[in-house]
Amino acid sequence: MIPARPLNRMEWTAMAATFVAVVAVGRAFSAKDVSAKTPTLSGETTRVQPSKNLLTLIGAEHLVRVDSRSGATVYTVCDRSGNVLASNLTQEQLGERFPALRLEDLHAQSDTLMIADPRE
Repeated sequence: MIPARPLNRMEWTAMAATFVAVVAVGRAFSAKDVSAKTPTLSGETTRVQPSKNLLTLIGAEHLVRVDSRSGATVYTVCDRSGNVLASNLTQEQLGERFPALRLEDLHAQSDTLMIADPRE
C-alpha cells in the first residue's frame, strides 16, 4: 500500500488536465440529437413529437399503441412481431389504412395507471 501524502502542484495540474480531457472527449462522443426519427414511405426521415403512451391494444394479428401527442390521440400499428406497419395515425387514417382492424375487438394492456382527478 502506498502511503498517503499531499499532492504537489504538478500532480494537481496533471489531474485537472486529465479531468478536462475526459469531459471534452465525453462531450464529443455524446449524442447531440437524440430525438427519435421515423422513416416515411419515401425513405425520408421526419422528427417524431414527444408522446405519452396511453395503452397498447393486442389482437390476433396486430398490436396498436395508443399515444397522446400534442393533445391529440395518435395510433401506431405493428404486426405481432413488433414491426411497425404505420405510425402517427389519426383515428380516421387508422380506419382508412386498416379497415378490417376493429379496436373494440382488441385486448387492452395499459402501461400507465389512469386515476380520475377528484376535482373534476
